[in-house]
Amino acid sequence: MPVLFLHTGVHDQWHAPTDDAELNDHKVRLPDRLGAIWQRQADSSYGVRISRTGSRSPAARANIRPGDRIVQFAGHEISNSEQLASVVMLAGHEVPVVVRRPRRTEPVQLTVELDGNPMRLGITWRTDEAEPGTVILTHVVPGSPAAEAELQAGDRIYRAAGQNFADEPAFLELVKTPGDVLTLLIERDGQLRTVVVQLPVDAAQRAA
Repeated sequence: MPVLFLHTGVHDQWHAPTDDAELNDHKVRLPDRLGAIWQRQADSSYGVRISRTGSRSPAARANIRPGDRIVQFAGHEISNSEQLASVVMLAGHEVPVVVRRPRRTEPVQLTVELDGNPMRLGITWRTDEAEPGTVILTHVVPGSPAAEAELQAGDRIYRAAGQNFADEPAFLELVKTPGDVLTLLIERDGQLRTVVVQLPVDAAQRAA
């Protein structure tokens, strides 16, 4: 099952993008593009506080330190941990970061080179041998193109870019079709519908 991103909610615990989580009863292991652990929190005007960075991780290489509060990431104002997790998954490879650092009055401008590829659609899915030619969405990243198109977990995709697909590799090839829109035929609550996803122009990435 492809795994591109999940955030399990806001509570007073530490959060790492690689946390295990349950998606429709399927246990997944999540990617970590930044290499940092931060504190889950509700909306805040002070950004998201970093608690730890991995050795030689993108965060450490960018001089992001424990105690820093990320207030901007890839041009987005950051107000909560879920937003930061989403932006990290969707951002390009090299992005600007602005942090507030303890005992520093002025914000610190940094650049981080993220691991892996950015997501194109902002979805995770699973397949079922009983439903060939179908992918079943398990999660939609908040703020992603898929979320803007109102795709939902549980949607079944039958066609992508106007074509049927026999298996998961064929689906991946179709969602990488160049262009700034992707048309999907989905089923939700027993009804078929066509969804048009608006894509970033430079988003022809391997991941979905």
